[in-house]
Amino acid sequence: MGTRRIFSQPAPTPPIFTDIRRRFRRFGLPCGEFQTFLAGEGHYDFALIQTGMTYWYPGVEEVIEEIRAQHPETKIILGGVYATICPAHARGLGTDLVVEGTDLAPLWRFLEMAPDDRAMPLWDLYPSLQTGVLKLADGCPFRCTYCSVPQVYPEVSRAPSRSFHRRVGVPETMRR
Repeated sequence: MGTRRIFSQPAPTPPIFTDIRRRFRRFGLPCGEFQTFLAGEGHYDFALIQTGMTYWYPGVEEVIEEIRAQHPETKIILGGVYATICPAHARGLGTDLVVEGTDLAPLWRFLEMAPDDRAMPLWDLYPSLQTGVLKLADGCPFRCTYCSVPQVYPEVSRAPSRSFHRRVGVPETMRR
């Protein structure tokens, strides 16, 4: 588990990282496949982009540029670790909204809708789903000086109840 190879390809090293003696790589779908995906999807109102670590921002920038090129009317919303730790930089990528941290109120206002906390994941929308992710907790009780988790999740929240696990189909062996 956790050892699956993800497609990657060499990428130009951003100027800020030139002093780091490592080859910079771009992870995710090849650009052509992503462009084909976007072209086949037709019109959509919103694109919600989840970000990971800050040094992967060039990939986020590519995604935003592709969406703008093919669907200029689509509203782009950025959230996640990078958007929380570097919100000013993230706003410079051309999004319509940057959601910082775990407060989703700005997102719901922007979308002009209310959240449904009882909604289930839409697993059935995937044509072939072999794995799924359930987030069981937010935050960390430790405050390591080098770690970004306290900035992203300032509060530690507990895992969902066993009834939630049953509702989403988590096997009993994984509910410990």
